[in-house]
Amino acid sequence: MRLIQEPYAPFLLLLGLFALVTAAYSLTLPIMEGPDEPEHYGYVEAVRRSQDPASLAGHERAQPPLYYLVAAVLVAPFNPPPWDGALVLNPWWAFNAPPTVPDNKNHFLHTPAEADLVPGVRAARLASLGFGMMAVLGTWLAGREMLPGHGALLAATLVAFTPQFIQTCAQVSNDSAAAGLSALALWRLLILGRRGATRQNALWAGLMLGLALLAKSSALTLIPVALLAAWQGRRSDRSPWLILFGLAGLVGGW
Repeated sequence: MRLIQEPYAPFLLLLGLFALVTAAYSLTLPIMEGPDEPEHYGYVEAVRRSQDPASLAGHERAQPPLYYLVAAVLVAPFNPPPWDGALVLNPWWAFNAPPTVPDNKNHFLHTPAEADLVPGVRAARLASLGFGMMAVLGTWLAGREMLPGHGALLAATLVAFTPQFIQTCAQVSNDSAAAGLSALALWRLLILGRRGATRQNALWAGLMLGLALLAKSSALTLIPVALLAAWQGRRSDRSPWLILFGLAGLVGGW
């Protein structure tokens, strides 16, 4: 019961509202209409069918696999039909039209023929929602380490209700995984730098850093932050350094 009492209640309300708004957006956004969503879902399909991602993932095939593994697990119970990446382009797609043009926003033509595919795509989008909730949580936790008063809740609110972030978490994309795991990694690195580079702090920071690296290669930008945190919380004992970077390399370096 303590989790639904102060000071957690406002944050849990925020997290619930974020999940509700993002889920509503996901349900109303036609499948494959998110940026690069066909390629991301193609990667999920390749993992689900134990294929080389190059066959379906297109330019996303070089992405690390964590997000796609999680999404494939969520898709599996729905057992959607195999997808070969084929979509019917909308010949009247108004790509260069001004925002005031009221129609032809969809890149693809959506027909009843895609009905069997819809549950699989929406299940994969659940992975994005889950990682998005991690990002909001990580922001709140990091804010509690360094911001006074209601600063942590304000920071989490700004992340949760940034429209572009909601869209990212409502579609099939590994960007939400990168955001969520990077936020948690930054939180643990803050603890490492502010409370000291103990072995336990280094263990958690290394795990989160490694998972972020396994979500998207852009998480490599966290390594200088990790070096700074390790130096800030330095101890004469070198084992926390070895734990931090050794575990990060073991989990995500490969």
